[in-house]
Amino acid sequence: MGALQVGDHVYDENGKQCSVVAKSDVQLGHKVYKVVFDKAEPIIADAEHIWTLSQYQNRSCNKDMTTQEIFDTLGKRTKHAVSVAKPLHNNDKQLPVPPYTLGVWLGDGSKNCGDCAAQDVEIYTEVEKDGYHTYEKGHKVHVIKGLYHDLNNTGLLNNKHIPHEYLTASYEQRLALLQGLMDTDGNASSDRGYCSISMVNKELMQSIAELVCTFGIKVSLTESVATCSQTGAKCAKYTLKWSTEMPMFRLPYKLAKQKVRNFRGTQYLHYIVDVVPVESVPVQCIKVDSPSGLFLAGKSLVPTHNSVAQLMAALQFVDIPGYSAILFRKTYADLSLPGALISMSKEWLMPFVESGEVKWSEKEKKYTFPSGATLAFGYLETDNDCYRYQGAQFQFIGMDEVTHISPNNYRYMFSRLRKPKTLKVPLRFRATANPGGEYGEFYYQRFFVEGEEAGRIFIPAGLADNPHLDAEEYKKSLAELDPVTREQLLNGNWEVREKGGMFSRDWFTIVPADDIPDEAKRVRYWDMASTDPSKRRGRGRRRDPDYTVGLKLAHHQGLYWIEDIVRVQKTPHEVEKIIAETAMLDGYNCAIRMEQEPGSSGDITIDHYARNVLNGYDFQGVRSTGSKVERAKPASSAAQGGRVFISARCRNITAFFDEADVFPYGSNDDIIDAFSGAFTYFRNKTLLVGPTSIKKSGGSYWSRINR
Repeated sequence: MGALQVGDHVYDENGKQCSVVAKSDVQLGHKVYKVVFDKAEPIIADAEHIWTLSQYQNRSCNKDMTTQEIFDTLGKRTKHAVSVAKPLHNNDKQLPVPPYTLGVWLGDGSKNCGDCAAQDVEIYTEVEKDGYHTYEKGHKVHVIKGLYHDLNNTGLLNNKHIPHEYLTASYEQRLALLQGLMDTDGNASSDRGYCSISMVNKELMQSIAELVCTFGIKVSLTESVATCSQTGAKCAKYTLKWSTEMPMFRLPYKLAKQKVRNFRGTQYLHYIVDVVPVESVPVQCIKVDSPSGLFLAGKSLVPTHNSVAQLMAALQFVDIPGYSAILFRKTYADLSLPGALISMSKEWLMPFVESGEVKWSEKEKKYTFPSGATLAFGYLETDNDCYRYQGAQFQFIGMDEVTHISPNNYRYMFSRLRKPKTLKVPLRFRATANPGGEYGEFYYQRFFVEGEEAGRIFIPAGLADNPHLDAEEYKKSLAELDPVTREQLLNGNWEVREKGGMFSRDWFTIVPADDIPDEAKRVRYWDMASTDPSKRRGRGRRRDPDYTVGLKLAHHQGLYWIEDIVRVQKTPHEVEKIIAETAMLDGYNCAIRMEQEPGSSGDITIDHYARNVLNGYDFQGVRSTGSKVERAKPASSAAQGGRVFISARCRNITAFFDEADVFPYGSNDDIIDAFSGAFTYFRNKTLLVGPTSIKKSGGSYWSRINR
């Protein structure tokens, strides 16, 4: 607890190093659970700790849940799993013993010298490539000359283990170490596709398990009873087993046996099998600068994350004399709102104020800590409010909802970020905001357009990052807002600063259902969501869960009518039932097309629907080509030309308009995708455009498109 410091490096879920940018104080009295995985070490986490969960066979299908939420739902026909991390990325290191040779010695070497009992001569050929000379010394023993000296200098003699520097070496160095171990003590199962290694040294086996995990591999460590062939004594034997397509061996005959079969999607997931309440322990939150906010925890490298606020970052150095921090909102009223900065600080610090350890000045809106460090709160309402701080100096400046603070105030306060040479703390300026706001465009340019080049870091956050918020009620409170503002606030979408431009609700006219000609051709196009309705796409935008959408489009002589839109978030079984029922209502004269996912899984899905669900209908799977924008352009052009109408009986018209207004920047685009797919179906048939008689409306439509 407390070992990690700001500036230290950890790993994100992609195996890349990231830095700790903030950490909380050690917190006591929290509700704590032990999270138990199927093939990974348990992790202790508090109830509010956030986990990013994945779905079987679709690791991009993510949702965030707290430990408490997992505990409440576990076992209710719900499988929770965390993605296995990708291989760690590190640079080559200067290692005291070449990794392959060290692996050979750890596997079959004598613990008190450099001799080795491996029988395969090819192993010693590989060892000599590492710079050692080898020769046979008696029966079944080879001497690796010079290895004793190297092992003795590293403290490995009579202490077989994998040093930490090897576990954090480069991919190639770690693989060489593992191959040395597997060439001596490892095995491969050609029938089942498993690699395995067995030893009686528990500590060494645990280190090997940690080594294998650094390659993004899920491992299984089991214990059994073994009998010594010489003494007959019983002892514990430990077996490590895993499946991978990586070459685990250099020995040709062992490598030939490593034939992976049935490499299942479950290999990419750590399933949570239990969540057990345990006695409370001190907990601490950290914040990292990875785009996702994820970092790897435990020796099994399980991805997890924590989100912390400005307040926590501002309090980081209050034990250092001379440290001064300030947090800003636009107005004093904003500071004083329930749940805002001042009320949050009082929730955290008031026990220390009451005990006399910390002083709070209501007049100055400032805390003074035993070290003499201070944390103040201020506001920047007018363009000149910044000059009230002329002559002040701070080492931490935070601005909450910065898009409402003028650029002049923002720029000027950088000049107040300073310190004396004797004060050993970093200078930091942090800003948080929702997209939009009075000065949103300025900050968009600063952080998105210029940000990376200027060295500015943007860390996205979404609705799921605030586990204390009633998400459903918040969504309801945004329902009356325009689609752009709602998209900004709900999903943290900075790109949707204005309407998308590809569609406008003004281009579509709602007409009576009877106006649609009976002779019109029809297609129902299904845009399928992921296998779970809780899917979220893109951690940068925290997108709403995808919908399964079936849009029915009629076409006749160059005109198009959106007749019906089915839009659901259901389980795969429920979706299948809805599609079958919808097909019965549409009739056999309505073609059915379905977006087909790439790969064999897409083929299987389409074949299933063709054989078992939509047998007898004009049904086909369609593989999408090009970007969403490119696919939508023909439909956009037809709509702008006044050739697309909407039946008054159509369902989900409002949802269609909301997506259309912000496409392609919106978090949901399932209806537009289905519209584009249905439109492409008719466009590919190259039907002729010409006048037609339209019931009840005469040629009014044609007068619109021909003027």
